[in-house]
Amino acid sequence: MTRPAIFIAAALTATAQGSPAPAVQAIVTPDTIGAEVKWLEAQIGPAFRVEGPRRTYRLNGCAFAVQDVGGKIEGFELPVSEACAFDLAAFMPNAEGLPKLADLTFASFDRAVASQVTYQADCLKLCGNAFDPSVYAAWQGGRADNMMSVTLGKRLVDDVSIDASMAWEKAMEAEGDDYLIDTKFNCDGKYNDAARTTLAPVKPDTIFLAAAPLGVSCQQ
Repeated sequence: MTRPAIFIAAALTATAQGSPAPAVQAIVTPDTIGAEVKWLEAQIGPAFRVEGPRRTYRLNGCAFAVQDVGGKIEGFELPVSEACAFDLAAFMPNAEGLPKLADLTFASFDRAVASQVTYQADCLKLCGNAFDPSVYAAWQGGRADNMMSVTLGKRLVDDVSIDASMAWEKAMEAEGDDYLIDTKFNCDGKYNDAARTTLAPVKPDTIFLAAAPLGVSCQQ
């Protein structure tokens, strides 16, 4: 299974010339998506690590990642933390009642966009120990939202998220093991409403931002 096509983290607290670094919220904006990576690095310094198209930075205590496609910023991945605070509403200008990042849940995210959210997971059954699987709440904006995509991610590492994912899995158990193991629920949307209910209390630990649809893989 693959996580949404964005990355992991991080950039410098000042430019190479020693001038003060900008705030995270000044860098993570809708206008920055599509900007030149060279422009970004002129603002915050060179990448901390480069792994293929993934460029990692640290900025004022925030660890975030950029996806570099042809020298342009395709998207961001940021942890949900005070150090990484940014204006989420700027990416979702028509959302209503969007709470502060610290108070965001899958349910409040869903309500803010009138239930136009797709729920997915990179694994729910027989996941093994190679990685911590995650659940996702993905929204794709229309033209009025500049076609921005916002996806909330949550690793299944605490009681709330684990219990919620197990409840979603239980709602799908009549479909059989292959349906769950092959994550077919990611493709058919058949249990999206069940996820809306069971995953409601989950609080995201990661936010993915892009100008293209995000999602995880599935098998038909």
